[in-house]
Amino acid sequence: MNFFQFLKAEYLCLSEFTYYSIRHLRYFTIFLFLYSPALIYIRRMQLLRYGFCLLQYIDDLLDGDRKTKEDVNAIAKDAIDQVEKMQFKDNRAGVLARAFFSTTKKMKLNQEEFQDHIISLIKVMMFDYKRVNDQIILTREELLAQHQNTFTHSVDLMLMAAKSNIRSKDVPNLINTFGWCSTMRDLQEDYERGLYNVPRGVAKLDMSFEKVKTTQVFKQWVQDEFRQAESFLAASNEELIKVKDQKGFKILMIFWKSMNKFFGKFKTRNSYYFVNV
Repeated sequence: MNFFQFLKAEYLCLSEFTYYSIRHLRYFTIFLFLYSPALIYIRRMQLLRYGFCLLQYIDDLLDGDRKTKEDVNAIAKDAIDQVEKMQFKDNRAGVLARAFFSTTKKMKLNQEEFQDHIISLIKVMMFDYKRVNDQIILTREELLAQHQNTFTHSVDLMLMAAKSNIRSKDVPNLINTFGWCSTMRDLQEDYERGLYNVPRGVAKLDMSFEKVKTTQVFKQWVQDEFRQAESFLAASNEELIKVKDQKGFKILMIFWKSMNKFFGKFKTRNSYYFVNV
């Protein structure tokens, strides 16, 4: 990657984070985490920046957060093709992917492992896109597997980029906690756009979210998921204690604390779901 390509990639990252932060404050927190070290040394955390922006860009297209007249599925497939062949175009995905893999090479990291995880994660995103288009409602077990696939690849990429030896298999309950938080944080928004993160038998294609959430079976499902999340959090805390002396622990703890905070406020903010069951 030459200097011009480096500048272009950094410009794209800044423009992406501006877009994300305007949409939601949580992205500004991520921006600060990834860019604060760069005030001292610009290339510090650059791998995490490139990887995050590449995947968030594709995710935004597929889930409809970024409006475009282009075929978003084709954009995702094109990104996979570029990563598989390691031949990058001058489009947004290509610039970010080139910068990402150029940095992994410079850092002497395992490029094939990164390729596998990025391709797999994009395919998981594409299945979510298919779920919306084809109005697919998954079973409880299938939903859990989908969330595990999503966050297994996401967390492993993050840890690999941080040069950590910790992997998602070391913290399976933390991965499940990610899935619960993601589901509950965007539950109504996802449901209304046709991404049913509510299992078959609870979600109803012919009912709006406002109607579905009044049913006893929905409230019972939320309560069951809440109790499950409590056990996930407790078990993930034990998992993290076992890796506390390893590189990458502090990054995982940032997420654990954030999810624990979300869990602590969930019942109060959603008391509606915890009555009349």
